[in-house]
Amino acid sequence: MKKKVMLVILAAVLSLAGTVRSQAAETSFYGYTWLRYSAIDTWKYNDGSFWTSTNSFEIPRCYIRLKTKFSDMISGQVTLDINNSSAAQSYVTTTTAGTVTAQTTVADWRMYVKYAYADFAGLIPDAVIRVGMQKVYFGTIDLWEYPVIQKEIVDLAGLLSSADQGIAIDGNIPGGWGDYQVALYNGSGYAKMETNPKKAGCVSATIVPFPGIWLRGSYYGDITTTGATDTQVDKLRSSAVLGFNFFPVNGHLEYIIPFNPKTGEQGSAAELFLQSKIPFDIAVLKNMDLVFRADYYKVNVDKKGTSANASDAGWIIAGFNYKAAEGLNLQFNAENKVFEKTGLHTMTYTAQTVLSW
Repeated sequence: MKKKVMLVILAAVLSLAGTVRSQAAETSFYGYTWLRYSAIDTWKYNDGSFWTSTNSFEIPRCYIRLKTKFSDMISGQVTLDINNSSAAQSYVTTTTAGTVTAQTTVADWRMYVKYAYADFAGLIPDAVIRVGMQKVYFGTIDLWEYPVIQKEIVDLAGLLSSADQGIAIDGNIPGGWGDYQVALYNGSGYAKMETNPKKAGCVSATIVPFPGIWLRGSYYGDITTTGATDTQVDKLRSSAVLGFNFFPVNGHLEYIIPFNPKTGEQGSAAELFLQSKIPFDIAVLKNMDLVFRADYYKVNVDKKGTSANASDAGWIIAGFNYKAAEGLNLQFNAENKVFEKTGLHTMTYTAQTVLSW
């Protein structure tokens, strides 16, 4: 059934592409770069003898974007991400028996395609059909614009990838009541190719009951095939979000339930985010936002939490953003992270410039 639906949608898209009159495409080239300094202290609060301290300058993200509008009905976008990643370019030395004896790092840089998709409008009222590498429309992962430096909780905890290859319908609910997304993905994320014939499905809907409040519900299910007849549900994810925006404060509260039927792992995750303007008529403070975030993630194989795979972590992040000039933002965050099971404690201080062009 899924194959038939995909074929019908693709046929409609190709039909639309063939009927669009030829015209000069409008193309824009833009992007942004993160320049970051981090100082990290790590220790175990139940073992005072364990302590490490590191600091570094890095470029964790450099987005290069190309956006083209072919007509009022067809447009496309490609985003390349170039960033620092340890041992990104490396090779290994092996023996004749295939045993790895050494790994040599050539460069700590990598590049990959983060987004590459085409939008087709006009087939569905007040909606577009998006084909290609695109966002995963779940919870707040696709809405997150990094008001704090850290990733959104679903991405940070590794519950889902922030982008994947597939096809989606992205539309608005009539009457201005909200929006919805229905998507079919490979299920392997943006950094890996598909490894099985099954697919992942995702549905999200946002409702705006009245100005200043929005509610979003999301559901994600991934089915994998590990053999000729071994088909299993690999990931089930559900999310509920309450968002609010009342000057000078905006933010959201999100609750996520991750469940892996294949392994029996279940858990919960939550995120509270607050962002506030400074409501004082002081020139130096007009372009400053204060930010705060608190996260919690817990996963257990059974309800008693006795499995060796059980893990839990909590984060608290606080800081500020400052718009120094058009296209230049400064960010400072302090992040406190604790793993309750292992006793590992991490304190991270991060300063970052976001240069947009």
